[in-house]
Amino acid sequence: MSRAYVRERAGLNTLPWYTCQRCGHVWHAKHPNYPASCPRGQCRSPYWDRPRPAPITCKRCAYRWRPTRADVFYCPNCRQPWAMARQARAR
Repeated sequence: MSRAYVRERAGLNTLPWYTCQRCGHVWHAKHPNYPASCPRGQCRSPYWDRPRPAPITCKRCAYRWRPTRADVFYCPNCRQPWAMARQARAR
């Protein structure tokens, strides 16, 4: 008997496939528990199931950045309040 046949008979092929929204890595679950992080060695992001935030462009200096909790209120380049910045369209 082949391994594929044994896995199919044991019901192991019914586990879902997951895709990391940060790095694009696709993997097949090895156990029924929901993964805590992306298994790709270079990524390992615990936010693998959430899309990246949309980039923000400052109206004053045209600087583009992806917001984090620390820089949500001010542009990191010119320190202009975020109300003067605008979110760019997600690509």
